[in-house]
Amino acid sequence: MTSRYTLNQKFRTNPPVSGPFPAINIGNFDTHVLPNGLTVIFVENRKLPKVAFQLIINHDPIREGSHAGLADLAGELLSRGTDSRTKAQIDEAIDYVGAKLQSNRSGIFGSVLTKYQSDFLEIFQDILLNASFPIEEFNKIKTRNKSRLQTVRTEPSEMAYNLCSRVTYGETHPYSDVLTPETLENITPNACKNHIVENWRPNCSYLAVVGDFDKDSILRQLDPIISSWLPIEVTKRKYAQPELPEHTRICIVDRPGAVQSELRVVYPIDLHPSNPSRISASVMNHILGGGAFSGYLMSNLREDKGFTYGAYSTLHVDHVCAEFKAVTSVGTDVTVPAAEEIFKEMHRIRNEPVSNEHLVLAKNSMIGSFARSLENPQTLANRVLNMLRFNLPQDFYHRFADNLARITSDEIQQSANNYIFPDRAYLCIVCDYEVLQKELANSFPESSVSRFDHFGRPL
Repeated sequence: MTSRYTLNQKFRTNPPVSGPFPAINIGNFDTHVLPNGLTVIFVENRKLPKVAFQLIINHDPIREGSHAGLADLAGELLSRGTDSRTKAQIDEAIDYVGAKLQSNRSGIFGSVLTKYQSDFLEIFQDILLNASFPIEEFNKIKTRNKSRLQTVRTEPSEMAYNLCSRVTYGETHPYSDVLTPETLENITPNACKNHIVENWRPNCSYLAVVGDFDKDSILRQLDPIISSWLPIEVTKRKYAQPELPEHTRICIVDRPGAVQSELRVVYPIDLHPSNPSRISASVMNHILGGGAFSGYLMSNLREDKGFTYGAYSTLHVDHVCAEFKAVTSVGTDVTVPAAEEIFKEMHRIRNEPVSNEHLVLAKNSMIGSFARSLENPQTLANRVLNMLRFNLPQDFYHRFADNLARITSDEIQQSANNYIFPDRAYLCIVCDYEVLQKELANSFPESSVSRFDHFGRPL
């Protein structure tokens, strides 16, 4: 007897043919520079009766050192109270109009139905201009961070993050700052206020307005920002590009008795958002480890070897300092073989042309993800903001699909040779070092070993 489940099985061997790349449309937008220097960007999107506001503070990153964590606490504290509203009153007002609002180290984001835009914008501006940095809210944030810091010893992924930040960027770079119990104690509400006053200025900021709105009405409602948020010269800060290690360097956070290891291969790279090779580099990384099950790392470490549930890589683009990172979690017994396989795949993408199958799969996946991302107002705002912040061509995103489609296998290999350095990387492992010490020495005889605590501080 033939089962109905065995009748139509041709689809398993004949996958559907890929259609054309979708058209990319980020909407019509224009910009206005207010008298105080704030650049306002209007992006029309009339699909829903909603409007989103995103304020981005575009100052250079700050080395916080003994006050590491200051920018994060200050950004969060900003929306916890104003001269005329408590946090509870802010929350109630936001909930009443069905809006969302949050602040962080980079700025303020919120969204609301268009008909409540005036009410929302009044709260938005109150937070920006009249934040009171209340001590009781500061203490709540501090207590929560204290609790989180106490759990770092039991969170291998947190230890790995701290370690990678420290070794990748070095002690003098702002991206190496790691919140510790000691730096948390050095932060005060007054320090948070001073940070905002000194660095959050209109002349180094952008306000993106995305959605269904009346532009003239919004410009009229921004009068408080124009009159009360005054421009000052914000300190310019430049940092040297961190150097790659001369040889692979092994960095260890010891967890005696651990049955699992957190494994990272990481190093700094110079890849600015305006770099012409940015798209080919992203496709290259997608093939190596950014494409889930299609990536080299996942296919090798999960599908072939069975070492892990997941193995990924990221090629982080940044205007100050970018980085490459390969990430996985494996059992202690296969930690060293897993590290060897990661380096093997890094060599492979440098030395072997990628197949047309991998290339097409990566392109289709990336353009699909990009098109879907534009449905999110915050992501859409970020795309437009990045065009202005990094001097990208006005048609950069409109042409994204076409530029992606033109990437060749040769360009992928060239990008791999420009940005993938298996012989000059930091191999960061959170593990039971006593168990792995001899095996690491045998497999990486030319690599120096350094040990760190769970906050990434050298021992």
